[in-house]
Amino acid sequence: MDDLKQSQMSLGIVKEIITKIEERYGKMTVTYGKKHTYVRMDIHFPGNGEVKISLFNYLKECKSQQMHIFLRATQLELHYSKINERRYTAL
Repeated sequence: MDDLKQSQMSLGIVKEIITKIEERYGKMTVTYGKKHTYVRMDIHFPGNGEVKISLFNYLKECKSQQMHIFLRATQLELHYSKINERRYTAL
């Protein structure tokens, strides 16, 4: 297992399931609380029976990475363009 998200009203049941998983697969990192990030989703349990799920931070990260990839691809294209110019002008 890589990531596992478990929700239950009873903390006792949560701990029981964690114990059974750890008996089989070994010790794991466990976090408790009302806010979690799971598979790039920000999950918030405000305590009123609702669950709020947001991908805002993930999308912001994707946009940033896309821009980085775009800039690197552009730099690479310009680099090869200069190499090709030198090659053709040398002929």
